[in-house]
Amino acid sequence: MNSIAMRRARQAARRRTLQLLALRRAEAAVRGRPGRLTATMTGGQVRPGRREAGTEG
Repeated sequence: MNSIAMRRARQAARRRTLQLLALRRAEAAVRGRPGRLTATMTGGQVRPGRREAGTEG
């Protein structure tokens, strides 16, 4: 495989990965993850997710 073919293969793999992540996010939004949403809407305390927690969490 030459460098152009390698670059195209990498780009295609990245595109597939991004599409898969977008699909998962959309499905999670449709499902609504009721536990977190209801606690947030009712004013209850919710532990932060992995992204929001930072290094101390």
